[in-house]
Amino acid sequence: MNILFGVVFVLRLVVGIIFLIAGVVKLKSGSSQFLSAIMGYELVPKYVATLLASFMPWLEVVIGGLLLLGLWSQFSAIVGATLLLIFSSGVAISLLRGKDNDCGCFRTVTPVQWRLIYRNLILIGLLIPVYAAN
Repeated sequence: MNILFGVVFVLRLVVGIIFLIAGVVKLKSGSSQFLSAIMGYELVPKYVATLLASFMPWLEVVIGGLLLLGLWSQFSAIVGATLLLIFSSGVAISLLRGKDNDCGCFRTVTPVQWRLIYRNLILIGLLIPVYAAN
């Protein structure tokens, strides 16, 4: 049982740090850069993109913090996995449309790529034991 606890602890740390860094980077960069990335997907109207650019980084920080602290781990795993699925869907739609817009993942401008979807699916896979262990 201690090995399982250790594995889940490490998984929480890995995914929590990624969410925390992604959110903090977006907050430090300002919402206009993230808003521009969201608008590049051409999936939502500007007023929705503006709301997303305002609260999404905070949500990433909160989920990352909760995972790091081990608080509300099941809730955090579900919300984190849902965010990763939404992000992956947006990237997939852009790729299928033939676009090369900025993914909006971190500070650097990174065009959407299939590897981002694979990365997100791996992160979702890491959250499954976090969810199941509680």
